Amino acid sequence: MFLHPKDIKSYQCKGFIWEVFLMEFIPNGAINLPYQHLITLSNNEFFYQEMNQIIEYFQSNQPVERHFATAALTKTIYHWLTLAKVRDQDEKLNLVQEVITKIHLNITQKWQVKDMAESAGCSEQYLRKLFLKYTNQTPKEYYLNSRLNTSRVLLKHKGYTINQTASALNFYDAFHFSKAFKEKFGYPPSKIMKK
Repeated sequence: MFLHPKDIKSYQCKGFIWEVFLMEFIPNGAINLPYQHLITLSNNEFFYQEMNQIIEYFQSNQPVERHFATAALTKTIYHWLTLAKVRDQDEKLNLVQEVITKIHLNITQKWQVKDMAESAGCSEQYLRKLFLKYTNQTPKEYYLNSRLNTSRVLLKHKGYTINQTASALNFYDAFHFSKAFKEKFGYPPSKIMKK
């Protein structure tokens, strides 16, 4: 069950003690969480073992295993979301989610707002309105932020150079990439490479 953060008054458990995996989840992008809606898992033993394995990886001293734990947990949460039977799913939200999925699946593609609108079957103006409603960003801002978030992974974990990253993610050049990176994160991409 997903609880809205403002509804949580405390984390105390009085009375019966249940075996609970409690976590805080910050969704990336537009997502409609089924708050206060019980998600029934048909294979409890599978998820129980999966969660215990994820906890074990999080407790590891190896950075690679902790990164794996994050990816595995994200996959598990999205798996649960697909099992949730959410009533009255917002068609407009679905449209934004479809565009976001296409962007992330093709992050190296050079996306224009026009391309996004065509893939969604709507006008650019309408798509901008929906993106602002569900993500508080324009489609162009969302695409830029997605590329910048991806760039940190390429620099830190894939060993890309600044030039390779700028090229792979369709920035005009390394200078424009570095400038956008510093504006978003407050430090230049070279700082990641030094670490």
